[in-house]
Amino acid sequence: MSTTLLINGKLLDLNKQILSPISILINNNIIEVVSNKEIKADKKMNIIDIKGKTLMPGLIDAHIHVASPSINLMTDKYPETFIGIQAEKHLEKILARGFTSIRDAGGELYGIAEAVKAGLFQSPRLFYSGRAISQTGGHGDFRHANAPFMPCGCCNSGSVLSRIADGITEVRKAVRDEFRKGATQIKIMASGGVASPNDSIWDLQYSAEELAAIVEEAHAKHSYVMAHVFSPEGIVRCINAGIRSIEHGFMLDKPTAKLMRKKGVYLVPTLTITEVFEHRGKEFGVSESNIEKLRSIKVAIIESLKHAQAHKVKMGFGSDVFGNVIDEQSREFLLRSQYQNPAEVIRSATEINAELMQQKGKIGVIAEGAFADIIAVDGNPLKNIALLAGQGESIDLIMKDGKIYKNTL
Repeated sequence: MSTTLLINGKLLDLNKQILSPISILINNNIIEVVSNKEIKADKKMNIIDIKGKTLMPGLIDAHIHVASPSINLMTDKYPETFIGIQAEKHLEKILARGFTSIRDAGGELYGIAEAVKAGLFQSPRLFYSGRAISQTGGHGDFRHANAPFMPCGCCNSGSVLSRIADGITEVRKAVRDEFRKGATQIKIMASGGVASPNDSIWDLQYSAEELAAIVEEAHAKHSYVMAHVFSPEGIVRCINAGIRSIEHGFMLDKPTAKLMRKKGVYLVPTLTITEVFEHRGKEFGVSESNIEKLRSIKVAIIESLKHAQAHKVKMGFGSDVFGNVIDEQSREFLLRSQYQNPAEVIRSATEINAELMQQKGKIGVIAEGAFADIIAVDGNPLKNIALLAGQGESIDLIMKDGKIYKNTL
């Protein structure tokens, strides 16, 4: 048994919004004791002096893509070997930024996840969706308009992030296949989007019957569905189908926010990718028409956050970064803090994301019985949220599953 004792730390208390003196005893990968009193040490323990730094749960990003080589999502031209090597580099840097868990929102991650399990490289905990499921001509269909009909939608969608399935039988098969490959939840495209070439942001995608079939298959695996969707009408259709997590929700209005709160449906805003897409999209080959799609809803994006905040919709934390701009991930803290106080933003990136991902009490919290996913920050993020931005420069200790990945104390 490996035992670690953290002493002289200050626990970030989001409820009281204060820092409290704390000692933490960890056995193997589980937090065994959390105490504001001194814990008796012995010679067999690995003792780490936190030196008054702030202890908090490892961060969680509930919407990111590590298997996309480029911000331009027409990516089928990239070989799997390239994607795997790039994903390794991405995952190591994500962990170095203090994110000990991520939910990947679309991409071919089976082989990458197997490499992580084998300990071939450092990585956050992976909760991956496999390829996002899209209808023909939907947000996950990145084929050029002159591309021929393809008999198999499980590949050649134009993007490594997605697969195409139409009709009840096909969507059921697609969901079952992604679970077969290890997906922990299912991602679907339920409306048009900014980055896709063949649809409008107002488009509704998948019928009510198809949505219900997808949710039924996910529930059969004791899992859930997350849905890319923008418009109020699209969000309502997803809620009625039993979808757990609304991704982006960029045109959320007041009545729909009230319905989300009533039904206990989560919202994962993704502000970073909107900023990066607008200002750096051309640099990576994104068309002007796609960038204009985004500009047309910029005001609505801000209003959607205000509606969610006013009606107490549970908001997770997601950056939606990928490819060339994945290093912008932690910028989400700065953007979200324009509309929420630091405690609310941090809660989104810890407790709420854990609950959303069906991991309540296991991750996103420093508590007895939880996994030992812990970071130590040089300063108080409640007073300066920028300490969590950047590339982890202000994070002196990163522990995931009881194992130390960084220690500069």
